[in-house]
Amino acid sequence: VLVEAFWPDEDPASVEKNFHPTISHIRKALNSRQSLKQNFIVFREGDYQLNPELSYSIDTEDFDRLIADAEAAKKGKDTETFRRSLESAFEIYKAEFMSGVYDDWAEERRAYYAEQFDRVVSALAKLAFSEKRWSASLKYAQTVVRSDPFREDMHRLMMKVLAAQSKPAAVKKQFDGLKAILAAELGIAPAAETRRLYQELMRSTRPAVER
Repeated sequence: VLVEAFWPDEDPASVEKNFHPTISHIRKALNSRQSLKQNFIVFREGDYQLNPELSYSIDTEDFDRLIADAEAAKKGKDTETFRRSLESAFEIYKAEFMSGVYDDWAEERRAYYAEQFDRVVSALAKLAFSEKRWSASLKYAQTVVRSDPFREDMHRLMMKVLAAQSKPAAVKKQFDGLKAILAAELGIAPAAETRRLYQELMRSTRPAVER
């Protein structure tokens, strides 16, 4: 698998020349933050493998496990575990997977984890809103919109949060910003659902003296 990923067109002699030094670099990298050096990679029965006698924490595996835990908790209506699993997954995701590596295998995994992270943050935003944790809901929705400014569902959520905080001017600013970016980038107007929500929120947050 490693040879196909990194040296697919090389002859066996070139692969042999590059493979073993690469393994050596990996060993050094894995030990870079270890106070006591460990033999993380072993060669057994013709295979290189992670030493099964040691324990590992691999962030991508932890991320996948937490998402699976969240999905199971959601089905079981276990809100506390659902929230805790999503929040833990959110904390694990620090940046894009293998940023700077543009091989097909890396691009595929990068897109997968970015999509999963988007699902995690969107779910956290909606959960926080349902629990009236306005600041948290706003923070998560803003995270989604920073990576995808065309997500009208998250813009609508932010408008509802701002309305719940009695901030009509902020609701208008949010809507106007969405309207401007959709017009400039896509040449379209906000969806009917978004426009309808905006009008409803502005009516509900208008000071009584103006009604």
